[in-house]
Amino acid sequence: MDQISLLKNLIWPVLLDIGFISLLDFILDRKKSSRNIAIIFLAFGFGVFAYFIYFSIGYLFLQVYLFMFLLSLSLVILALKKRIDAFTIIGIILMVVMLILLLRYTLIE
Repeated sequence: MDQISLLKNLIWPVLLDIGFISLLDFILDRKKSSRNIAIIFLAFGFGVFAYFIYFSIGYLFLQVYLFMFLLSLSLVILALKKRIDAFTIIGIILMVVMLILLLRYTLIE
């Protein structure tokens, strides 16, 4: 797979990851800027996600896997920043699920 295809498959996972982490940051700190960033990125990310599903562009399983990977990394980083152990546990569970999926299925056929 070339780099252009990899970047194309990272579009909605990155947008949704930024949106979810901003939403969690808003819930924890009640910053209005985090809420606005979360709404913008979540709306745009879900729009791009719907577009990718409707036109079946790219590798959907790879995109879901990349989303889970980015979300688990972001949750662990947020847990270290805010000192919340629950986010670390959720991030570790996501990493275990990703490992099981990676060992059971191929990402790219």
